[in-house]
Amino acid sequence: MKAPTPTWFASILCLTIACLSIGCAPGLPAGHVAVTGTVTRNGAPLGNATVVFTPEGETAGRGGGARTDAAGQYILVDQSGNPGVLPGVYRVTISKLVGADGEDFDSQQMGPMDANARESLPARYSDFTNTELRADVSGTVNEHHFALTVE
Repeated sequence: MKAPTPTWFASILCLTIACLSIGCAPGLPAGHVAVTGTVTRNGAPLGNATVVFTPEGETAGRGGGARTDAAGQYILVDQSGNPGVLPGVYRVTISKLVGADGEDFDSQQMGPMDANARESLPARYSDFTNTELRADVSGTVNEHHFALTVE
């Protein structure tokens, strides 16, 4: 087997530097930015909540969404299931459904209407028209943390 030449190494190095400088990242579609974060309610992690980023103004794309884990952490995916979203300004809604008994709603068992599920968060977070939450997505990696206060 023939040994790689120095020009081969230089070519790979240049390609790697070029890719990094234009924002290429493994697993991210072209132009997408990875978005992660946490959601807390009154200082405690809010698990099993739905986080939705909807583009505003000139922001391109269709936005994305995620479900928080038990630690309140989320990783946003776009409408096609790809990681991240396009850069821009997003209106953010966070929803947390609970059953009639006040316990976490399990959508695997039945639909929200059948289970008499209700929204546990105020409209200022959960309603698209009334939400006060926004996120400005830019750069290569974005963390957006939402500290919700519920009385």
